[in-house]
Amino acid sequence: MSTNISTAFYDSLFDTTSSSISMNSLEQATLNNVRSVLNDPKLLSNQIPPLPNILLKLIDTLKDPDAEFMDFIGIIEKDPGLSLTVLKIANSAKYSRGDESIQSIKKAVGVLGTTGVANIATSILMKSLMPQKAIYFKKFGRQICEHSKQCAFLCQVLAVEHNQNEFDAHFLGLIHDVGKIIRKAKSR
Repeated sequence: MSTNISTAFYDSLFDTTSSSISMNSLEQATLNNVRSVLNDPKLLSNQIPPLPNILLKLIDTLKDPDAEFMDFIGIIEKDPGLSLTVLKIANSAKYSRGDESIQSIKKAVGVLGTTGVANIATSILMKSLMPQKAIYFKKFGRQICEHSKQCAFLCQVLAVEHNQNEFDAHFLGLIHDVGKIIRKAKSR
């Protein structure tokens, strides 16, 4: 049996014919419900949660060449969850600058830079689109989210090596397989 590497992740994720994957009746019903939603654009639009306005505003501001450093800070400070995420990532091992803990959004944004803040915003935005109910997230969301983050990171690395826009590369890596998910669900 030959494996098509470009669809292997989704074949593994959605395949119900494999003898190594055994689904109980609840998991099978969940899979059928997800497929029916993906096959009906009206149902699909009802299932997608409204996108967080603060993240959309931040992304628009990050892409604005006339935006200033304090504009980003002002937007981030308006959302406690976003502020906490920015501080947490700025204090992570990737950005750590010794024993000093970063406690201000201004300093965190300075450490992360616009690309780092943009990556956080787009990752949170993408995660907000993933199914959050435990059964859905267990079956589909976690794998898709992790795969998307890995692709986003690799796309960003490639963009830097080829002198391309890091933000666009990161975002495209996050969303690159959305069409494949829908196409795969429709074909079943």
